[in-house]
Amino acid sequence: MRSLWVIVAVFALAGCSPEQPNADQFVKAQASSRLGSTSTWKLDPVLSATVIQRMRDRAYIFCRQNKELNKECEAQQDYSIFEYANAFRVVRLFRSERSPSFPFAMAHQRDLTAFQRVRDYCQATYQDQGSDDARGLGPCMAAGTGADFFGVLPVS
Repeated sequence: MRSLWVIVAVFALAGCSPEQPNADQFVKAQASSRLGSTSTWKLDPVLSATVIQRMRDRAYIFCRQNKELNKECEAQQDYSIFEYANAFRVVRLFRSERSPSFPFAMAHQRDLTAFQRVRDYCQATYQDQGSDDARGLGPCMAAGTGADFFGVLPVS
């Protein structure tokens, strides 16, 4: 179980205290989350499953260390990381459409560098904040791809 070793290493590097959950509890928490284990996520080929798993591990550690009273923190992290990863597939779909009518799809076809600029900005912001709290990644990527992260507007 490779993710177990990744979690153990992340805990060791983070200097977690004994009251932190052990790696087995951590794996179970992720597997039992609404989005399930990261290994079941259908990632775009450009993304590394290992990198996404490490991102999720750090996000869970962040919640456990900084937001223990916020029971939604881990779910928010999951959703944001999932939407970050999904943005790659969405843009690939936009670029493959023959005659898109959605303005964001048209924009991503006209400017093939647009997505990379969005990705660079979102990742730089995430890294500037310590690469632990991923809750801003999903909304940031959604803004650049035309997704409705918060479900405010009905998407047809």
